[in-house]
Amino acid sequence: MLEDMDVEKTLSGLYVVIVDDDEILLRAHERNLGGAQYGILTFDDPTEAVDAISAEKNIAMVVTDLQMPNICGDDLLKFVREMQPHAVRLLMSGNYKMLQTFAEKDGLAHHYMRKPYEPQDFRGVVGDGVERYLFNKAHGIR
Repeated sequence: MLEDMDVEKTLSGLYVVIVDDDEILLRAHERNLGGAQYGILTFDDPTEAVDAISAEKNIAMVVTDLQMPNICGDDLLKFVREMQPHAVRLLMSGNYKMLQTFAEKDGLAHHYMRKPYEPQDFRGVVGDGVERYLFNKAHGIR
């Protein structure tokens, strides 16, 4: 799919938003995705992420931790689903049972990842998510 597009031009205006109250993990995610052709926006406060998601129109993917203060990751993804319907959603947690419950019940996210995970697995899921966003947007899929 991407081979037919000018990839650099297509990806340059897109953003992946990463939300986690653990600043060390946020920095690790930034390093892990370093060199990506899309922008990376990180937030340790989910309320700040809500403001950015509301303001920015080119959100390709939102990656969020499940358990955070102020706004839980599932509530954040519900907001994303309404405000950015084409954006691909990834929910992460170290709590396998909670993650499994969300995965089984409502399809809130397109991807679910249990922490800890390998850096290459994270890069792969985010890369696939950005490609899925481009496909969905091109075909009007929400």
